[in-house]
Amino acid sequence: MFTMKRYQNPDVYERLALEYSLGTMHGYARKRFERLMQQHPFLQVVVEEYDHKFAELATYLPEEKPSNQVWKNIEAQLDAEEAMPHQSKSRWWHIFTTKSFIAATASFVLLVSLVFVNVTQNLPAYSCNLAAQNAEIMFTASASKENMKLKVLPAGKIEVPEGKQMYFWCIPKDTTEPIMSLGMLTKTGLQMKLTPKNWKGIEEAHMFGISFEVKGSKVTKPTKGLIYKGNVKPSKPT
Repeated sequence: MFTMKRYQNPDVYERLALEYSLGTMHGYARKRFERLMQQHPFLQVVVEEYDHKFAELATYLPEEKPSNQVWKNIEAQLDAEEAMPHQSKSRWWHIFTTKSFIAATASFVLLVSLVFVNVTQNLPAYSCNLAAQNAEIMFTASASKENMKLKVLPAGKIEVPEGKQMYFWCIPKDTTEPIMSLGMLTKTGLQMKLTPKNWKGIEEAHMFGISFEVKGSKVTKPTKGLIYKGNVKPSKPT
């Protein structure tokens, strides 16, 4: 059974979204994940990102024509199976012995292999669960050096006081260094391209935080403390 802490862990929800998008998640697990996506929109966003990556990758696959020897081997295997005594098969089963099905299956396996390698190389390098004072996780954040992007997603419904806006902060390990602002958040989160300076700040950070500030104000640090915060940790590639 899923727990809140488990599926809000980037190492977990990235893998689940990947399996769902690839189509390798089946049966009850797939239905359960679809229910989770309805309850937590950020999971749907992650799935859509993988769908987009797969669609892009498919356009780069070169057309490969199997050699004559490959077809000869396939035909020999099919002939050998037909020559063996066997029980009558239902008509739908015959589609699995056609050349077109075998070729399509081989192409799909190749595509999935290439996509899986590409996606696993783009998993976040750092992640963080930002929680309220009652320990309830409100946002998940991940930063990837591969594509130099920061992604902050809400874990549920976020209430922002009227006249306020959310700021995202990077808190350094070295207390003598200044806190770094990584932008303003909306209720749907934040996705931004990181500069080398941003990335250096993330590498040297021990905590991410979110504060409520007066809308339109230009602040260089949280004025009334952090509403949500969490420790930054390296993400393990899967």
